[in-house]
Amino acid sequence: MKKDNYANQAQYNKNYSPRLFANPILERLSQTRPTTLLIGYVPIIGFFCIFALIQQTFISATVTFALGLLVWTLAEYLIHRFVFHYKPRASKWEKINPLFYGNFIHNIHHTYPRDKLRLVTPLVVTMPLAALFYLVFWLVFRSYSAALFAGFLTGYVLYDVLHAFTHIYPMSSRIGKFLKYYHMRHHYHMDEKSFGVSSPIWDYVFRTVDTTPLKKARH
Repeated sequence: MKKDNYANQAQYNKNYSPRLFANPILERLSQTRPTTLLIGYVPIIGFFCIFALIQQTFISATVTFALGLLVWTLAEYLIHRFVFHYKPRASKWEKINPLFYGNFIHNIHHTYPRDKLRLVTPLVVTMPLAALFYLVFWLVFRSYSAALFAGFLTGYVLYDVLHAFTHIYPMSSRIGKFLKYYHMRHHYHMDEKSFGVSSPIWDYVFRTVDTTPLKKARH
């Protein structure tokens, strides 16, 4: 397995926020604070919760909402593992990889893991993707789509805010300490393991938990 290529550099650039784009508009769009995420998505989640209660009974909507949360944890794992850490082999794909596979911003995050402006994904990226996910849910689940989407979106917001917290704050609770330690292993020990951030459940299912002793980290 491969040790994170950016760990050593990250230790010397903990609070630095690099400039990614010469264009000031693109540069600003690449930066998002956790509070912006909450302002953008909490009203949307509230709307779909209300819409779900119109379409379903309270118990039915609650169960579907919980299922949406679970679906998000799987999506989180798959996106982190196969999109953010996708490494194309063909040289022609490597040239366009920063633009088409999401690695550019994610590699920057691994290099500067305490850049507070790039700990959550910009709304300009996630809003269109959220709309696409809802369309798929509606086409497949129809009257259950609102509750499912509300749970899915809640899972996403919790994940991104939790991700920011693991990088910025000490996390004093038992669960918080575990999640912080789990995610920091991904950053500083082995970036091809431990893809779950809000939950390690799918790492256990797909056997990608980093269980190697810290003293055996590969350089």
